[in-house]
Amino acid sequence: MFSDEIVDLCISNAETYYNYLKEHKEDSQRRVGVKKIVCSEDRSSNIELHLKERLYNTEDLLFSVGDALYTSSEIRPVNYSNTCKILYISPKDELKSVLLNCAVGECFILSDTLYLIKRYIDWYKKQKETLWVPALPSKRPCFSHSIFECSSDRDFSEEQFECIKTALTSPISYIWGAPGTGKTRYVLSECVLKYLGNAVIENSYILICAPTNVALEQTLYGILEVIKEMDVPLNRILRLGIPSDDFSAAYPEVCEIAGIEQALFILRQERDDLMSEYRRAEMLSRKIVLLGELQSTFEKLKCSFEISNESQNIRKQALETIRKECAQLERSETQIDTELCPILAEHAITEKKMKEPKAFISRMFKGGYYEELTAKLGVERSMISMLRTKHEETSGKKEKLIAEIHSIEKKLNDNTEEKSLKTDMHKVLSNFNLEFPGTFDIHSMMKLDTAEYIENVTLRVSEMMSKTGEESANIEPIYIIQEKIAKIDKKLDACEKNDVSHRMEKAGIIAVTADSFVARFSLFSECKKQPVHIFLDEAGYCSLEKTLPLLYFNCPLTLLGDHLQLPPINTVPSGLKNDTVLWSLPSIYCEDLFDLYFEELLLKFQKLAPPSFLDMPYKALTATYRFGSNISDILSEFIYTECGFQSAENASKTKIVVIDCKYKRAPSPNKPGEFLKKGNLGEVNGICKYIQQYRPEDFAVLSPYRNQTALLDSCLKKAGFDTDDRVLTVHKSQGR
Repeated sequence: MFSDEIVDLCISNAETYYNYLKEHKEDSQRRVGVKKIVCSEDRSSNIELHLKERLYNTEDLLFSVGDALYTSSEIRPVNYSNTCKILYISPKDELKSVLLNCAVGECFILSDTLYLIKRYIDWYKKQKETLWVPALPSKRPCFSHSIFECSSDRDFSEEQFECIKTALTSPISYIWGAPGTGKTRYVLSECVLKYLGNAVIENSYILICAPTNVALEQTLYGILEVIKEMDVPLNRILRLGIPSDDFSAAYPEVCEIAGIEQALFILRQERDDLMSEYRRAEMLSRKIVLLGELQSTFEKLKCSFEISNESQNIRKQALETIRKECAQLERSETQIDTELCPILAEHAITEKKMKEPKAFISRMFKGGYYEELTAKLGVERSMISMLRTKHEETSGKKEKLIAEIHSIEKKLNDNTEEKSLKTDMHKVLSNFNLEFPGTFDIHSMMKLDTAEYIENVTLRVSEMMSKTGEESANIEPIYIIQEKIAKIDKKLDACEKNDVSHRMEKAGIIAVTADSFVARFSLFSECKKQPVHIFLDEAGYCSLEKTLPLLYFNCPLTLLGDHLQLPPINTVPSGLKNDTVLWSLPSIYCEDLFDLYFEELLLKFQKLAPPSFLDMPYKALTATYRFGSNISDILSEFIYTECGFQSAENASKTKIVVIDCKYKRAPSPNKPGEFLKKGNLGEVNGICKYIQQYRPEDFAVLSPYRNQTALLDSCLKKAGFDTDDRVLTVHKSQGR
C-alpha cells in the first residue's frame, strides 16, 4: 500500500472502532467506585483514593466527583498500588478541598477506551495535514560489526548473540522468543548497554515502548537490574506515565512524577540545609558586627569611666592638699590668737591705767607718765588691729577652703555619673541580648562595681569575637551560599512546573507505552533530542494501529515479543473485524502493510497467515530457562510448532497436573440474573480445591481473562490464602 493509503486506512479503522464502542459503551467504559479519600501520609502533597475494585488500565482516566467530571490534567495520577487498590493523585490546589469533602459514593474513576481511540484518530488526521509519509525505517544503527568482536563480561548463548547483532545492525528487525529465553534481560538490555557506552547517545536517546503499563514495567525491571549491575546512573532513565506503586518504590528516580517528587524532596532538603547555613552565616556576620559595635561602645565607656575616675583621683588629691592648707590656716589662727591674747590683756591694763588719777594728774600737768601710757596704748592698739586683720584674713581663707572641701567631698560622694555610665552599659548589653538572648547576665553584672563590669564585658566580648571569627572561617561566604540557593531555586522551579521536557533532554533512555507516546507526542516532536533507536517489547500484543506512530522519526526499530501468545485486543464483533484489521494485526506485520495491497493483507489476516519477513530480519530465541523439558515439549508441539522450541540443558523438569473440571457459569455479582462473560466457576472450584488440599508454599494462578482472575481471587481469599501477586492474567504475568 502507498503511504497516504495507509494513513487513510488507520483513520478509517480507528473511526469504525470508535463508532462501535460509542454505541456499545458497556464494552468501552469501566466505572470504579471510591470507598475512601484521605491525604497521603508518605506523600504529603498527594491524596489517596482507596478503590472498591482494581484498575485494569491507568491511562486516560476520568474522575467523576459529584456532578463534575475532571480529566487527568486536572487531577493528575501519580502512581497506583494494584495490591492495595490505592490510586495516588495530585489534584490542582482548588480541587483538593473538593475531593476531601466529597461524600463516599459521589466519587468514581472512569476508564474509557473511546478517549484512547479518539486520540489515535486525531493524531493520524493531524499527521495527514502535515503531509507525513509513513515508511519503514531506512536508517541503520550506528554500530559496525567490529563492536561484536569485543569480548563481553556477560555470558550469552549463540542465539542471544545473533539477536543482539541483528538488532544493532538492522534498520528494522523482529526478535522472537518464548518466555524465559532472555529477550529482555539479555538481548534488549545488552543493546541498551551498547548504546549507553556510545558517544551518539549524548545527543539522542533510546526509546523503549510496550503496549501496556504492565508490559513496560516488566521490560524495565529486566533492563534496570542489568543497568544497576553495570553501575550506570539510574537518573539517565525516564519512565513516562503512571507507574505501579511497587515500581515507583523500587525506582523512584526513574519515574516521571515519583522521580520529580524525589528530586523535589532532595532539592528542598538541600535548600533547607543551605538556608540553615545562610541563616547561621548571617547570624555570625551580624554577631561580629554587633560585637564590634559593643567593643567600640565599651571602649568609649571605659574611656569615659577612666576620665571620670581620673577626675575623682584629682579631686581626692586636691581635697588632701586643701585640707592640709586648711589645717595650716587653723594653726595660723591659733598662733594669732596666742599672740593676740597677751596683747589684749596688756592693752586692758594700759587702758585701766589711763583711767587712774595718776594718769589724769599727769595729763593735766603735762607730765611724762601720761604721754608714756598714751604711746604704749597706741602701739598696743596698732598690734591688736594688725593681728585681728590677720586673723580675719586667715579665717576668710579657711572658710573658703572649707567650702571648697565640702564641694569636693560632695562631688566625691556623688555617684550619679557612675550610675549613668552603668545605665548606658546596661542598655547596650540589653540590645545585644535582644538579638542573642542569654549572652550576658545583666542582673548579676549590675551588682559589680563599674571597673569590674567593664573588665568582665571587655574580656567576654574579646573571647566571643575570637570564637565567632573561628566559626565564620568554617562557613562559606554569604554571597556564595546565596548563589547556591539561587541555583537550587531554579531547579526547584523547573521541578515544580513538572518540566518533563527538561528531563527528556537529559535522559539516555525514555520508556513509554504506545498509547502515551501518541497522547504526549508533542513532548517527543518538540524535544531537542530524537530517538537513536526504538525498541518495542511485547510487539506481538501491540497492534499495527499503535505501532505506526513509532515510525515517525525514521530511526532503527527493533520489535521483541512472542506473537504466538496473545494477539492485540480488538473487542468489535467478527462482522467488523475486517474494517478494524489494523487493531487486530500485531506490529510484526508492518512490513506486509507496506508491501501488500489491502486485499492481500486482509486475506492474510483472515487466514491467520504469518508475516512474510522478506526484508525485515527475523531472529528466534528457542531455548527457555523457565520451563522444564516436559512443558517445553508440550508447548513446542501445540503452541510453538516448527520453531525448534526447547528447554535449556540445565533446566529441570516441571510437574504437570491436569484437573478435569466441568464448565459452570458464574453469576454476575453486579447484575442479578445475569452471568459473567468468560467466567468458569467449575475451573475456579477445581483450582481452589487443589490448592486447599496440597497447600503449596509458593504458587501462582494464571488466566487469560480478568473475570476469571476476579473469581479465583475471591474464592482463594475466602479459603484464607494470600492472593497478592499470585492470581494474574496471562498478560500481567509476562516477564515474571
